Amino acid sequence: MKNRAHTTEQGLEEIRKIKAGINKGRSGPSGPCLEGRSHSQASLTDDKSHKTEDKLQIVPTFVINLHKKDVELLKLIQSYFGGVGRIGKERNGCCDFTVGSLDQILAKIVPHFDKYPLKTQKFSDYLLFREVVMMMKRREHLTIKGLQKIINIRATLNKGLTPTLKEAFPNSVAIPRPQLPHIHSVQTPDTQDKGRMTACVENQNTLTLHPQWVAGFTSGDGSFKVSTRVSKAYKAGARVIIIFVLTQHIRDELLLKSLVNFFECGQVYSYKDHAEFICQSFIDNYEKILPFFRKYPVLGVKSLDFKDWGKVAEMIQIKAHLTNEGFDQIRQIKAGMNKGRSLE
Repeated sequence: MKNRAHTTEQGLEEIRKIKAGINKGRSGPSGPCLEGRSHSQASLTDDKSHKTEDKLQIVPTFVINLHKKDVELLKLIQSYFGGVGRIGKERNGCCDFTVGSLDQILAKIVPHFDKYPLKTQKFSDYLLFREVVMMMKRREHLTIKGLQKIINIRATLNKGLTPTLKEAFPNSVAIPRPQLPHIHSVQTPDTQDKGRMTACVENQNTLTLHPQWVAGFTSGDGSFKVSTRVSKAYKAGARVIIIFVLTQHIRDELLLKSLVNFFECGQVYSYKDHAEFICQSFIDNYEKILPFFRKYPVLGVKSLDFKDWGKVAEMIQIKAHLTNEGFDQIRQIKAGMNKGRSLE
């Protein structure tokens, strides 16, 4: 038997399904900013393959997927990486920046994320993806032993092996998942338990965060919201609240708790499948969140939402929201934010 797994019939079928990826990852973006952005929008996979005669070649792929409104941002990211990769056509309202060349991944993608490590659980997936890429560099993926190691890595990622892979590779053993670095202990603020959710507690570990990383992360997973709530206590008949929210899968609750320490405000609430960092104190939003993002801007379409959010904050500061005219203006601003924004 030849010691090249991709020449076997079983190997050809199963390599198609191998993935060592990260699934749910400006001027040009800075390193930390792009790294933060990649947490929410980037994917790192090796699930694409090209068949050549009787062989099948694994093709590692780095992808950033954004709404079509942010295609210009994808162009800036491509420029940041030295023009490698390609930007695909719009599909389902989104566009992709894709790097599918092993050489380009080794020259551009791996050095970037080695220098600016991911901070969510996606960091563990990146390390596994990186290991597969390095195996390919050494051509180990062409051997039966190397293919089995890739399958073992795949067993650790996402939902593990598919039934087909389990049947084809019955001796597979998932490798231990790499742990997050850069963790230290801090005191976090007390919060109230609100029944349907669990607030963050004291003596939690936290991650060291870079301001530009936070800006990039917010560009992907943050929301600047304006809420109007009916209240007879106000002349305009409603209360205006500005809210800053960051949402993550529950496995990255630690990251959100680190933001409480970073901003020195806000609270973290944990649900069944996700967690949220929320700041809805006007004073904290006006004196901490607003100045921070003016210094370290979010980019893409979300920058327009932040600009409108800031306008409402300034109106609240001068009490303009208490007048009928001011309240109507705020309602108009709110209607054009987030999903209500049209760039056509």
